[in-house]
Amino acid sequence: MNDQIIVNDKEFVTHKGYANNLTDKYLERRYESEYTTSGTQFIDLGLPSGTLWADRNIGADAPEDYGDHFRWGETTPFTENSDDYEYRDLGENIAGTEYDVATSMLSKGYQMPTDEQLKELKHYCTWEQSTINGIYGMKVTGPSGNSIFLPAAGFRYSSSSSLAAVGSGGYYWIATHDNLTCGKKRGNYLMFNSFFCMMALYDRGCGSSVRPVITVNQVSNTKRMQLVDLGLLSGTLWADRNIGADYPENYGYHFRWGETSSFDGSSGIYKCRDLGENIAGTEYDAATSILGKGFQMPTHEQQKELVDCCTWEWSTVYGFKGMKVTGPNGNSIFLPAAGYRDYHSCSLDYVGLKGCYWSATPVFTYDGHYLEFDSGNQSCYGNSRSHGFTVRPVAAT
Repeated sequence: MNDQIIVNDKEFVTHKGYANNLTDKYLERRYESEYTTSGTQFIDLGLPSGTLWADRNIGADAPEDYGDHFRWGETTPFTENSDDYEYRDLGENIAGTEYDVATSMLSKGYQMPTDEQLKELKHYCTWEQSTINGIYGMKVTGPSGNSIFLPAAGFRYSSSSSLAAVGSGGYYWIATHDNLTCGKKRGNYLMFNSFFCMMALYDRGCGSSVRPVITVNQVSNTKRMQLVDLGLLSGTLWADRNIGADYPENYGYHFRWGETSSFDGSSGIYKCRDLGENIAGTEYDAATSILGKGFQMPTHEQQKELVDCCTWEWSTVYGFKGMKVTGPNGNSIFLPAAGYRDYHSCSLDYVGLKGCYWSATPVFTYDGHYLEFDSGNQSCYGNSRSHGFTVRPVAAT
């Protein structure tokens, strides 16, 4: 079981172990008839967010049927007899609103998928070209072993309303979009064919398919940073992911020591100054600044304890190489080999080969203590503060 804790007025999960098997980690439930509506069944793929995906498109009588095509923000099918499309500002997320066709046709609790939910589907699932009853599409299999089928239903042109790419390409609307990037005339969607599968921008006036979801856990994965009890003598709880990472195996952001905004190579000249003997919990702590007062960068002593008291094993998680760090109580975290950003060239170096993680403890005036590892070694060193290293938070003490 997991313990719920409150940190800076936010609820987080203290995980009792980072399981290798995602089914063991996230699946403690099975959904059957209670998640069936109008013939549509909602499938538990074993995703971290708990999102359930419908087994068919809106308007489809069977999982392999194409179903209807919709223009973004409209709740009636787009056909050759439809009126002209009205481009309007409907906000950056129509999920669950009056403009969500899934909510409108299936009732509240059902919605169009968001950008984050589709990213999760692409990240955690296996995508395989498949054919069901002569219909080409994508078989998407989740960590639980359950799967859904996305038929290549094509799309309708906004101008002529004629169908295109039926049987060769799939086009699926997403409920969220960025006004700055998309404007009022384009929306985000998933597209796939026999050559690629990607998220892109698309004219809202075109007709695309919609695959509904049920959002079981309303907490976004990016906000559910989990604190893992490794059984260390100090009692330190280590976060399960880096700052800026959507998932535990993702690299996240790189920071220069004492700065709270990410170092992307265009961050200006680094100013080295005396920030005291420990920046943990201060205004110069990236973890505290970004996550709140309940989090901080680890100290040099906490990193040494992690090195000395845990078992380190070079591993690969969803294609990301790094170290599985197992504590005395058997629980573990994964530290991806995110490399580092060189202060001089601003290039990212040794990505996938080496991990470099800042501590909150300085070394004299110009350097900082940090944790470094590769496939065969892990230790703590000192290095120039102007390099961009990743940060793995700990719970504030």
